[in-house]
Order: sequence, then C-alpha cells, then structure tokens
Amino acid sequence: MPDVTITADILDRAPGPALSTTSDMPILPAEEAPPNVPEIPAEPPAPDTPEGDEGETGAEGEAEAAGEEQPLVAPPKPKRIGPVQQRLNELTTERKVEAARREAAEAYALKLEKLLDDALSNKEQKPSDAPPPPAEEPRPLREVFDTPEAYDEALIEWAATRAQQRAEAQREIQAKAARETAERDAAERSTQQGYTAIVDAHMARRAAFAAKTPDYAEVAESDAVRISMPMGLAIMQNEDGPAVAYYLGQHPEVAEKIAAMVVPGQVFPAGNPMAGQAVPDTQRQLVEMGKVFAIVAGQAALPTPAPPPPPAPINPIRRGNATATTKTLEEIGNEGSMEDYASVRMKQLQAERRPSGFGRVN
Repeated sequence: MPDVTITADILDRAPGPALSTTSDMPILPAEEAPPNVPEIPAEPPAPDTPEGDEGETGAEGEAEAAGEEQPLVAPPKPKRIGPVQQRLNELTTERKVEAARREAAEAYALKLEKLLDDALSNKEQKPSDAPPPPAEEPRPLREVFDTPEAYDEALIEWAATRAQQRAEAQREIQAKAARETAERDAAERSTQQGYTAIVDAHMARRAAFAAKTPDYAEVAESDAVRISMPMGLAIMQNEDGPAVAYYLGQHPEVAEKIAAMVVPGQVFPAGNPMAGQAVPDTQRQLVEMGKVFAIVAGQAALPTPAPPPPPAPINPIRRGNATATTKTLEEIGNEGSMEDYASVRMKQLQAERRPSGFGRVN
C-alpha cells in the first residue's frame, strides 16, 4: 500500500456529503470559470425631455430595477419611439402646418392689396386739399390667436376690410374732384357770360360816342396809347368809358404814367398769356383812373359854348355919301390910276381860271 499522509481537517467546510471511513478527502468538483462576457456598448444620451417626463422616466427605471434582474448580456432591442419623441414629432408637424397656413394667408392678403393698387393706380387723383385717408386697422398678430385657423381668418378679414376702405376713400376723392370740376366749369361759364355782356355794352357806347367824334378810333385806339388790363376793364365797365379812352388818347403821358404802376419784382409766370410782363398794381391804377373819370365827368358838365356869329359882310368902297356903284375896267382905266386897274383885272383873271390852274371856265 502506498504511503498516505493523513492530515486533520480543521477548516470549516460547507455542508457536504459525509466523509468516508477512510482518510481520503472527498473530491469536490472544481468551480467552472464564468464565460467571457462581451462588453455592453454605452447607450446614447437620451434626448432632452420636458420636466414632466423626467418623473415618468425615473419611475419606469425604478420599476425595472425593482423587478427582474437585468441579464448580463443585453439582447438587441427593436428601435421604438417613445411618447416624448412622438409628442415632439407631432408638435413639429403642427408648427410646419401652421407656418404654411400663415404664409398662404399672407400671400392672399398681399395679392388682394396688389390687385386693389393696380386697379386704382391709373385712376388715383390727389388734389392739393384732399382729405387724409382714414386710419387703417393694424395688421393682426399671430401671438394673440389660439389656433392657426383663427389667425388665418383674421388676416384675410383684415386684408378685405383694408381693400374696402381704400376703395371707398378713392371713390370719395373722385366724387369730390367731379364736384369741384363742375363748380369750376359753372363759375367759368358765369364769368364768361358776364364778360360778354360787359363787352357788348361797351361796344354800344363806343359806337354812339364815335358817331359824335369822327377821330375817336384814331385818337383813343392808337398804338401809341398804353392801356393796361385794369385800365381797360375800368373803361369797359363805366358809362363814360369811351370819353375816358378819348381823353387818354389826347393825353398819352397820363396813360403811360398810370400803366407804369406795377408791383415791384413780380412778373406773370410761364404759361400765362402775359408771361414775363410785370404784374400791374391794380389798386393804384384804379385810384388814378378814378381821377381821370372825374376830370372827364367835369368836362361833360360844362355848358357847350355857343358858336361864334358869322363875320359881317364887307361894305363896298364909298366916296362920301354917294352910293357905291360898280365901275367897269374902262371907267377905272379912264378915271383911276394904272395900279387900280391892274388890281381889279388880276382879280377877274384869277376868278376866271379853273381850280387846276389850267384853262378857263366857259
């Protein structure tokens, strides 16, 4: 028998089968080494979640920890979308839809505004005294609406109201311009009719005065007499106008003095029939014309002098108290001197000749 060393077992051993009667120790099976465990890759960081989701996530984690133990090897899990990510996706989709609706509503509002501007661009009139346009409502803001649909409806309504206000303002401007044009035309017709009546009355007075004054046109209407517009209007509107015009024609220096009264530094603008000419000082000219009218009226009030009496007939030559008798040339030649004869004969010859100086009167 081989030599066997017996050693006392003084160590505590785990409960096991009873020892045999021999000194041989029981052979325990060796512990198996743990299998090679592959490294578990680190999970990607979870996306940011709202504060309200943190509690849910933490609760789920605790519940899983409290339950069954996690296996050492994590089996591949199918990729799924959590409720938080799903809610984020829904919010993103809603925002995109809202932005598209907002852009469509803004484009529609701009289209309405452009159509209105194009329709009124050729008809727009802006008189100098046109009333200011009515105040427009401010554009609606997205922040004050709860839903995109409410904002879209408000934006479309605002654009339609704005277009209607502009159309009404344009119609009011056109109506006012039409009224002003009609009033201006009526005033021009009335002025023209009044001016025509004044001219007709003046021409009648002129014809009556010219019938008594043959040189009226030559004196009163001469180009050498300067008559300004205020002077001409005063002459046409007064009963003594033709007489005043005749007086100014006789005194052209007076007419020149009155017509030279102008406003310093002012001329008629371009486009006026009198463009470039000095603007007359109407007030001063009318004052001076009033003085001329007074002079003419005073002359008309003077009595007309009586025509001078005709000259007395020449008495024939008498000698003493004897009655004058006509002597023949023969008697003058026999009784008088040659000077007396030549004087009488010359008068006879001149009386017998024609006005042209040639020939005699048969």
